[in-house]
Amino acid sequence: MENTASTKAHKFFGETLPALVEAQLEKHLANKGRISFRIGEESWTFRFGEAEAVHEGADEAAGLKMYFEPSAFDQFLASNLDMRLAVNAGTIKAEGDFELLKQFGLFIEAMTPRHRQVEEPQKFNWNFS
Repeated sequence: MENTASTKAHKFFGETLPALVEAQLEKHLANKGRISFRIGEESWTFRFGEAEAVHEGADEAAGLKMYFEPSAFDQFLASNLDMRLAVNAGTIKAEGDFELLKQFGLFIEAMTPRHRQVEEPQKFNWNFS
């Protein structure tokens, strides 16, 4: 049976990310670049600006190559990953154009809990007076 991290990665790259591309097609097509993600022993490539945005397998020509230990990828999906600690611990490694990571972060921001919290401050009884 697949472990939880693998199942979450498959769901993210197989369902969530393609649905996000469809929902934000203009934004997706306006960007360019490729990011390969390796989570444990599995890999995917995200391709900005292309009709088929997600492909299984790592594209060696990707502008940014990222490696996540499965536990770090779980934290990334839950929006509670401390990047500095993860990099220092070696649970995340990256090589290439880090502007692509920023671009990807802005693209997936719509699905993150932190983004939803900013859009719905009334749920947290914030007082702006």
